[in-house]
This record gives sequence, C-alpha cells and structure tokens, in this order.
Amino acid sequence: MKILCVKNRAMGDSLITLSALAKLKRIIPSLQLDYLIPSWIKPLYNHLAGPYDNIYPLKKGVEGFLAVSQLLLNNHYDFVLEFNQSGSTGKWFSLLQQLGVTQYRYHNHHKKKGNYVTAQGQVMSAIQRDMSLVESFLQKELSIRAIEESLPFEVLSLKSAPLKKKRILLGLAASRLTKVYPLPLAKELAEKMHHEWPEMMISVPLSLSVQDRKIASVVKSWNYPWCQVENVPLEDLPLLVAESLFYVGSDTGIKHLSVSLGVKTFTFFGPEDPFEWHPYDKKDHPYFFVEELACRTQKAHYCALDVCESMICLSSFSPEEVIKKLKEV
Repeated sequence: MKILCVKNRAMGDSLITLSALAKLKRIIPSLQLDYLIPSWIKPLYNHLAGPYDNIYPLKKGVEGFLAVSQLLLNNHYDFVLEFNQSGSTGKWFSLLQQLGVTQYRYHNHHKKKGNYVTAQGQVMSAIQRDMSLVESFLQKELSIRAIEESLPFEVLSLKSAPLKKKRILLGLAASRLTKVYPLPLAKELAEKMHHEWPEMMISVPLSLSVQDRKIASVVKSWNYPWCQVENVPLEDLPLLVAESLFYVGSDTGIKHLSVSLGVKTFTFFGPEDPFEWHPYDKKDHPYFFVEELACRTQKAHYCALDVCESMICLSSFSPEEVIKKLKEV
C-alpha cells in the first residue's frame, strides 16, 4: 500500500503529525508512506530521520497543483490523507479524487459534522485530531481497530551524531507578539540563567522577518557576550537545537522541534491554551499558563490579539519563578 500524508500548516504542526505517521507505520510495516509539507519547511528535515519514506515540497498556486498532480500520477498512491485540511489543498485533492487519480480522506476540525472521522467537531488536542484521522482510516478502510489509550509523541533522531550540550535556547520568536515573553522580563531571565549556568551560551534563534528583526535589535542592545541572536538556515536548526541543554520560551515550531529531539522544554502559554498545542508529558516539558483568564476567552476559546498592552497572561510569571522551575527540573 502507498499513502501520501499531507500537512499544509506550520512547522510545529508538521512535527506533531509525525506521531500519526509513526502509528501508520507500526500498524502496516510494509507501507510506503510519503509526506507532503510546505516547501519552506522541507529543509528542516534534511538532517532528520523520521517515520516516512520520502518528503516532498508543497508549493503554492497553479505550480503547486500541477506538481501535486504529477506526484500522484507518478507514484499511484492508494490514498491521500490530509491532516488539518486547508482550503487550497482540500480543493485540489477533492478534484483529483473526482478525476479518479486517488482516494482522498481528511480531517477538518472546523467542520462540526461528518461521518468519516471519529468525534468530528469535538475540541481536542492537535495530536488527537491527527490520531483520529488515522484511527478512522484504519477502521473504515482496512477494518483495523487501533485506538491507543495514551498518545505517544514521535522522537526524531539526527542523521549525524548529536553534538555536546553547550547552549540554552531562549525562544523569543512567535507568529504574533502576544505569544512572546515580554522582552524586559526576558532580559532579566537571561541574566539569571547566565548566573546559574555560566558555562552555557544563551542562543536566541530568530528568522529574518520584520518582527524577528525588531526582537533581534532589542536582544543585541543588551550587549551580553554570552547571549547571541542566531540566524541559522532552517536546514541547520535541528543541529542548533540538538546541542542545547534545554529550551525556554514561546510556544512555537522551535519548541516542538526541541521536544522531537529529546531536549527538555519550558513553554510560556499566553493567548492559547496548552490543551491543544502541548501534547507532551508535563513532568518533562512543564509550561507556564494562567488558568481561566477571562480576557482569553471573550470571543473564542483563545485570544486572537496580535498586540496587547497588559500582557497579563505572560507578565504574571516573574523571572525568579521561571528560574525556580528550571532548577527543579
């Protein structure tokens, strides 16, 4: 059997879905399983070994549709499984199914009704959504019932030997500023971490986006020789993460990559609930989160603000409190 799994979402999402791919491989060892992810994310996997046979880049627009069509025609996949269906790919694969090119199955948690995926429309964690598609596929297509009580997260390995632990990762990048630990507090936290672990370099991985450039400017203004901004290519990011003692910072793709590589994490959750985006053991990967914050749920089950003046959800955690948790773990 040949299956093409699709995740047209962000970097962290692509890593979470690897657990579902690993389950397919466990249940069907002879399966050829290929993974289609956004083209900008693909370099991340160059140094990683995971539960897939091939990884393909997903491009946007007409070029992407033509490339996907050719991929399906060349490989003769029995099924396409799309996790967390997106609008564009949903239309592409639905059309290709109508043309008889492949059989298309998906999970879209925004849809309240559906007969294919178990518990369609229920609020659940990201990893459970992916597992629900796999479990529904196995049961409906292959008459295999494979529901697990716990949700194992797939741990990846580097194709080369990991390097010696020599740094701490301070995560100040995020999709929006309301997910970032306030920078004045981050500066104080960096000082305290340096005091506790003076032999460690503190690295702040940032992209070259406009928002990250502004954060980088602030970090550089601290003038700490032991705290450096890292603008590494995505391909080399796993190497940077693997040689780190631990990660502390925003809930973002680098956090999920750290977990995937067995690096301990300490995550700040502000506008979003960890229930959905933190499918990990709390003992190994604790987080900081203010429960039942009224402003977070005024319009939805999360806060959608890009900028917030109070930042009460994250400023509630002092650097002293964070350091205490780091030392405990």
